[in-house]
Amino acid sequence: MLPPEALPRCIIEPIADEIPYRLRYLASRVRTSQGATVVIAGEPAPIFYASSGQLNAAIPFDVMANTSQQVLVTRDTTISVPISVDVAPAQPAVFLAPVANAPNQGSIFAVRTTSSGQTSFLADPSSPATAGDTLVIYCGGLGAVNQTIAPGAAAPASPAAKTNDQPQVTIGGQTSTVAFSGLTPGLVGVYQINAVVPPGVTAGDQVPVVINISGQVSPAVTIAVK
Repeated sequence: MLPPEALPRCIIEPIADEIPYRLRYLASRVRTSQGATVVIAGEPAPIFYASSGQLNAAIPFDVMANTSQQVLVTRDTTISVPISVDVAPAQPAVFLAPVANAPNQGSIFAVRTTSSGQTSFLADPSSPATAGDTLVIYCGGLGAVNQTIAPGAAAPASPAAKTNDQPQVTIGGQTSTVAFSGLTPGLVGVYQINAVVPPGVTAGDQVPVVINISGQVSPAVTIAVK
């Protein structure tokens, strides 16, 4: 089945007779793969992956939010039964990078500047973040951006495509300062938020990180903080 609400630049997976929903790190510009096409709102969607029973496709940015649209799959001359999906302005979710001691570990990298230079690392229990580190939070579902992005096109680097709405990020219940929110340059369908670990966050291996944007709240993921 589809999620209650999808949104432009989310990634959907039609699998056999169902269409489960997950966000993934993928990039592609293909509209038809192995003779199959995913169509939403009458528009072919970029396909990220195709196999005998699964298609991963991105909902294009130009599909209007706050509407109900039809999703269907065509294969050569065969057309599937359409499925309705409501298109939301945003539906944030952080990508996961689970590790042994933190099953809900987010794909969140800490960037730390020291006298010897700048380092970047997954903020997991083996390499926790600290107050003042900048977190690069890889996620999906942040909604519209301030540039026109062609369906299936990689996000630009200069200038970067920023989200129209500014997210709020909490880390361990503390509000973080957000320095950037937008599409990750060079990738398709992947957003990132750069946010600073605030002081006062209680240390731990599973500190919750939550995004709030356009009135929608993401499921909590975790990072490690010391």
